[in-house]
Amino acid sequence: MLACGISEEWTASGRPSWERAGVADRIDLRIAPALQTLRALGPEPVVGIAFIGADKDNYPTY
Repeated sequence: MLACGISEEWTASGRPSWERAGVADRIDLRIAPALQTLRALGPEPVVGIAFIGADKDNYPTY
């Protein structure tokens, strides 16, 4: 899973839950604006599902 966040501080709160759930090794956390991260993936990334939980002003851009 690719997770995008803009703050190590904010995303650090999720790490213990990832560990307890046994999925921490499957989460690729990238600290940067999500639009920047997604553009860096290339023209044809394979996306099975996307959940956007923030940055509502940019929904059309995503």
